[in-house]
Amino acid sequence: GIIDSPDVSAVTFVGSSKVAEIVYKRAHALGKKVLSLGGAKNHLIANPDRDIEMTAMDITSSFAGCAGQRCMAASVLLTIGDQPELLEAIVKKASALTPGQGAHNVGPVIDAASQQRILEYINNAEKSGCKIILDGRSWAEREGTWVGPTIIVHTNPADPALHDEIFGPV
Repeated sequence: GIIDSPDVSAVTFVGSSKVAEIVYKRAHALGKKVLSLGGAKNHLIANPDRDIEMTAMDITSSFAGCAGQRCMAASVLLTIGDQPELLEAIVKKASALTPGQGAHNVGPVIDAASQQRILEYINNAEKSGCKIILDGRSWAEREGTWVGPTIIVHTNPADPALHDEIFGPV
């Protein structure tokens, strides 16, 4: 593989924790410099002086783009102070997204196992007392492996959906 090539002196990787560990061990065993990151839960911070429309568009694109199945998806929003108008704008933009493969669409998740795992996180968050302010679970009723944009307001700091990389449009 590419890590084994003598032309490669350093390796960087971002992905699942399992694969990140494999990449790290292989590169390290070969004496190469390695930065291997896994299991990211990316956070955004919204300051009170943010531009609401631009921020809502950027946040929606980040968590719902590529069905949220990319390592750069920002899936936790921390607001400095209460910002209900920002949450309303994000819900409005995310609610306008439709299933599909074009502009203003959210595609299906990669497979049925991913779909079930994502739905379990949403269900468990709701059971633990979190508020679902945009619920994309109904998309799962469609043929295929769909999960619509979902926005959760967390009330339990121990909620796994707040800490684990869900890898979906949540």
